[in-house]
Amino acid sequence: MPHVKFSSQLSVYDDVVWADVRHLPFRNKSVDMVLIVDVLEHLSKKQGIEVLGKIENIPKKVVVLTTPNGCWPQPGYTQFSAHRSSWTTKEMNEVGYVVVGVGFRGLRILELTNSGLRRSLFSYVRNILHAVLRPLSRRAPSIGDLLIAYKFTNLT
Repeated sequence: MPHVKFSSQLSVYDDVVWADVRHLPFRNKSVDMVLIVDVLEHLSKKQGIEVLGKIENIPKKVVVLTTPNGCWPQPGYTQFSAHRSSWTTKEMNEVGYVVVGVGFRGLRILELTNSGLRRSLFSYVRNILHAVLRPLSRRAPSIGDLLIAYKFTNLT
């Protein structure tokens, strides 16, 4: 995978591991933090819940993840790129995660209906609205376009 090679060459990570998230090669409490960016939605709901249960044992301190808020249709260009599940603030809270939102959910729907020249103007306006609405979605994540969820694992 080109992005794994590129990430390895940046020299900002101690190590880059390429692995199937369902079968991670890490011992319990072997790292300080686990960061999962836009992965859960590519698994079935059942697989996602299983992965969350496994990854929570890996870090000494915290799990941080991002995922689209709710259903975000995405075609499968490869067997791995299709969105197979959706996640909500309520579901993340139910499995013990604190959630903050990013952006504004309604803008995604408008973007899907725009194309061509209108898209670049819309992107500009959308970015301004995302910035303005960011404080709202942080406090009310259910209106956010994306979710950032975290769970401390060192609490007993």
